[in-house]
Amino acid sequence: MPALLALAMGVWGAGRLPLWRDEAITSEIARRSVPDILWCARHIDAVHAGYYLLMHCVVQVFGAGEFALRLPSIAAFAATAAGITVLGRRIMSGPAGLVAGLLYTAAPFASRYAHEARSYSLVAALTVWLTVLFVDLAERGSRRRYAAYGAGVALLGLVHLFALLILPAHLATLLQAHRTRTMLRRWSAAAAAAVVAVSPLIALAVTQRNALDWLTRPGWRDALFLAEAFTGPPKAAYLLGAAMAVGLIRPGAAARSPRRPWPCRGCCCPRRCCSWSPSSIPSTRAAT
Repeated sequence: MPALLALAMGVWGAGRLPLWRDEAITSEIARRSVPDILWCARHIDAVHAGYYLLMHCVVQVFGAGEFALRLPSIAAFAATAAGITVLGRRIMSGPAGLVAGLLYTAAPFASRYAHEARSYSLVAALTVWLTVLFVDLAERGSRRRYAAYGAGVALLGLVHLFALLILPAHLATLLQAHRTRTMLRRWSAAAAAAVVAVSPLIALAVTQRNALDWLTRPGWRDALFLAEAFTGPPKAAYLLGAAMAVGLIRPGAAARSPRRPWPCRGCCCPRRCCSWSPSSIPSTRAAT
């Protein structure tokens, strides 16, 4: 249900508003040839190269109208809602997953970026489903699944390098959950292979860091603004924060469930992983 609701909300009015500045950049670059996009990646914007190549394919098939350019973000919005629902069900319960999916769908920032022709909704979707796969490794940790996890991390890095910050969260989860050394070793190998695969892109992006010199260092006020903007009114942010605190303090129900692959203490990090992706979308926008 959250995915269908998110899809309906995303489609509604998606082509009504004109493209704003960053979306216009997406439209302009996506309409170029592949060699021109690669040239742009080498000299100007390596971070978004994978997204621009994807949007080039979208433009070739659906055109460069407002709705067509925002279609991948709309689909990703629905996919993220579905992924959060699944993740909540896996680490907590079915009702918890349903509530989590509905909360994400109702989040103002989530629906906002569903109507924006930029990469952030895709980053959220990939991050959430990668975390679902990460939790799945605890039950069925075959080599094929670890290979799929590594490939997913590499794909996530190609879409947006900042999204690789999910790896420390996954590592913290492994350490808190006291998983076996075999799982930790296999996870480390998959994550390291993914980072090595995208290392040329990382090295290229480092040479372009001067493009962000105009940004100021964020402070606590910026963090508070992002939290309130994501949840809506300040009262909603405080209520949500209180609910999260209660969930972390009283996690016994999840720990007693025989179906949960992660002990309660380790479940806290997957929940943070899940919430990281959508709430960090605005912060990554500064790289545009």
